[in-house]
Amino acid sequence: MPNPFRRRGAFGAALPFALLAAAACAASPASAKVKAPKIPKIAGYNVEFTGSGGYDVNGTDSNGDGTAVKAQFHWDVKYYKMIIVRQGGSTVSTPVNEKKSKAAGEWSVTSTSSDPGSSCATNGTLGLNSGGGIEGRVQPSGKYIFQVSIGLPGFSTSGGDNAGTACSTTDFWHDWVASFSHIGNGDDLGDVDPITGFSILDKSDFNHGKIVDNLSNETLRAPSLSPPESCGSDGGTSCTQHFNWHGHLILTKVKI
Repeated sequence: MPNPFRRRGAFGAALPFALLAAAACAASPASAKVKAPKIPKIAGYNVEFTGSGGYDVNGTDSNGDGTAVKAQFHWDVKYYKMIIVRQGGSTVSTPVNEKKSKAAGEWSVTSTSSDPGSSCATNGTLGLNSGGGIEGRVQPSGKYIFQVSIGLPGFSTSGGDNAGTACSTTDFWHDWVASFSHIGNGDDLGDVDPITGFSILDKSDFNHGKIVDNLSNETLRAPSLSPPESCGSDGGTSCTQHFNWHGHLILTKVKI
């Protein structure tokens, strides 16, 4: 996923610069007044991203008959550990340690049809395919903006089947969240993980040991996360869709 916030080398360059400046200060004559370099503020946070959402699809034919499919999911992902460096009015956060990420989640699909024999319901669990992360920077206004995501290709599916019903899926995340609706595909940010949120924090928030922010897919930064209601029509049939999720970003300060 292209990341507009990545500032390559910012963390790695900060400490060598400070060391060089300190060496130059030591080599200067005692009478020279050399301003000591500012040591960057570095803080570590464990990150938890939790929430729930759904993707509904309703199809209706020219006779008014149709099928309503409701796909729901919830997740709880813990990332260890994010580093925030604050120096020179900017903030750079590194990707979290994917090897120590943990995830739990569940999914379900329910289909209600005009033909009672075609109705169905199934469910399963979600696991983490690849660790996501959180990165950010300071806006000109002084606000801190962070982008948090599960990471592509997102979740893996267990408990699915290929029985051939409207509820059948062996890859829930691909079939019901990312593929059919193209949620997260092709807006001004490029391809975006469907579970991508944007958190805007104040400088004072970092004075606390724990930060909790409410996030959702309803954001103008990634229009594709709120797909259009219409998902097509053909030969008298019509299709409508709705995708949403709400979650919490929780940052807990830890020793580094």
